[in-house]
Amino acid sequence: MPKIDTYTAQGRQAVLSLPAVSPDSFGHQAFSQLGEFGRTLQEASEKIQRRQEELDLTKADNTYRVGLDALSTDIAKDPNLSAHGTRFEKEVGALQDRTLKQYPNLSSHAQQVLNGRFSTHNANATIDLAHNVQKVGAGRALASYADMADAHIARAALATDPAIAADALNTVDDHRDRNVRDGLMDAPHAQKDAESRQHQYWVTFAQHQPQTLLGLPGNGNDVMAMDPSKRQEYRNLAVSTLHTQQAQADLTQKELDAALKARQEMNKSAIQADVINGKPLPLNLSELVRTRELDGDAVAPALALQKTLTEVPNMAKYQRGLATGIETQLSAMKYDNQPFDPSIIDGLQADYVQG
Repeated sequence: MPKIDTYTAQGRQAVLSLPAVSPDSFGHQAFSQLGEFGRTLQEASEKIQRRQEELDLTKADNTYRVGLDALSTDIAKDPNLSAHGTRFEKEVGALQDRTLKQYPNLSSHAQQVLNGRFSTHNANATIDLAHNVQKVGAGRALASYADMADAHIARAALATDPAIAADALNTVDDHRDRNVRDGLMDAPHAQKDAESRQHQYWVTFAQHQPQTLLGLPGNGNDVMAMDPSKRQEYRNLAVSTLHTQQAQADLTQKELDAALKARQEMNKSAIQADVINGKPLPLNLSELVRTRELDGDAVAPALALQKTLTEVPNMAKYQRGLATGIETQLSAMKYDNQPFDPSIIDGLQADYVQG
């Protein structure tokens, strides 16, 4: 155990002196360690706080990016392309405010960092939206061109006037050249489109004017100056179209004939019913026959039926009370299941028929 020196006061000038603390003493070492521990706790607390702030900053940044992606997707769906920029500028500010309110514990430094990230994300989103506008706009322009080209190709193929056909085809070529100048088509795309439109024209022409196509010359600088295999393809299509048209015409005529026959039979039955009911024959029988609403062979039977029904029978050849007499005579006979004797029938006729 260390020895502690003792001092006594000697006179007025004496001063009380305390013993010096040795650096190696336990108290000194304990006090020093306690101070180090405090500094360690402070540093640890600051590190935890910085780490939490980094986590909150990362969460806030991720929340903003998710919201920005959703906003960009929604704006991209808006068919009004000219409104994309205005909508983005308006709605992105509200998104930033909502994000900051969602993380109120961020320090001013963290908020500055987050605002910097907002600016970076917004710039990238703006570029993406601009590219989308260009892409959608180009797609719409090409779709409009395709519709226009289809209409003009059909107009050219159906035209019987060569000048009209040439004007329609030239219109398609002019719009294709404009697409190339505007950057909507590159040269290979334009060449492919030109070949496709030419094929479309000849196919449509062969399907709608097959006889005209088959009469066109196909050599040298004539109308169908093209690869022989393609020329033969279109001519084969024209022949096939003619066969198809003929088959359709035959089928249609067959259906028309069946429908006409059904109307004729219906009119014939109606006329016969009118005659039986005592109505006169239509006055326009000849007109019905002329328009084929009534078969000419049905007129004579109708007239004969009318004559038969309107003719007064000659009752002089029959004796009065014939039916009653026959009935009386038959009832007087004894029933027999044997066939009638022909002589009985002859006798009845001889008795009741005069002349």
